Amino acid sequence: MRRVATSWQVIDTVLREHAHTVYNALRPPATDSAITNLSAEIPCQLPSSLLQSLQVHDGIEDSRSGAHRLFDNMALLTAEEIASTWRMQWNLQCECDFGGCHFTQTRSLKNDARWRRNWIPIMDCEGDHLVLDLDPGPTGKHGQVFAWYNYGSRPMRVVAESLRHWLHVVADELQHRRFTLDEWGHISLNKRLT
Repeated sequence: MRRVATSWQVIDTVLREHAHTVYNALRPPATDSAITNLSAEIPCQLPSSLLQSLQVHDGIEDSRSGAHRLFDNMALLTAEEIASTWRMQWNLQCECDFGGCHFTQTRSLKNDARWRRNWIPIMDCEGDHLVLDLDPGPTGKHGQVFAWYNYGSRPMRVVAESLRHWLHVVADELQHRRFTLDEWGHISLNKRLT
């Protein structure tokens, strides 16, 4: 499996060639202060793969407005957006004590609450997130990546065993041209990774 930085090199190369607007919207590395602030906000130790990824790209420009998406209509969150999204979701959970998603049946994910303290959002699509799970279910793996849906309208599902693995698979899909590109330059992967 590729290292995080190596996966990003492959992703960047394909985006530069096929989706120049997306490539140009990727932000430079996160500053030390942005990473320090994120680490101070999130109450668990951040995975090294997340820190390594942020040291390559601190998200994508204008992700909140929807102007730029990495692929599959998902925006890569900045360190600041990860912290603010986590804070919003966790505060809402503490305030309202929502139950879990009744569609989710897997034992890989804990499903007793709408949001858990040790879930870290890394991508966003209009309130749906791709999440790093630092509090997995009994058959799950610490650091797994899963798809979370804001309104509980679909079952949550694990899409990769780690962020490093997820980036590796994304790089493979792009490198082997297993994606479609629409007339606006938006990428849709053939493999479902969100």
